[in-house]
Amino acid sequence: MKKELKISAASILFYVAAVVFLGIAVFYIWQTYVMISNYAEAGQSINITAALDNYFTYCAPYFAYAILCYGLGVVMGKLTNLTHVMSLCLESTQEEKEIEK
Repeated sequence: MKKELKISAASILFYVAAVVFLGIAVFYIWQTYVMISNYAEAGQSINITAALDNYFTYCAPYFAYAILCYGLGVVMGKLTNLTHVMSLCLESTQEEKEIEK
């Protein structure tokens, strides 16, 4: 009797949230690029530290949220698999005890 391990709904939810945060981060990368190019077209001088500061300010938090959500999804998946395996072990032990009686 082989039972398959299932993917938990919580881990799928965290994976979807990670993808959404990555999408937001990509959008803000594009918006920051447009903002910096508008400054350059207006004739303002832009140094590399200001450009990087803008990218880190607007984009980095969303990458951090995406990594955090992905990590939580992995942890939730591992915990779900662990509890499922433990329940299968308990079921097989109970079946063995019933057979012995």
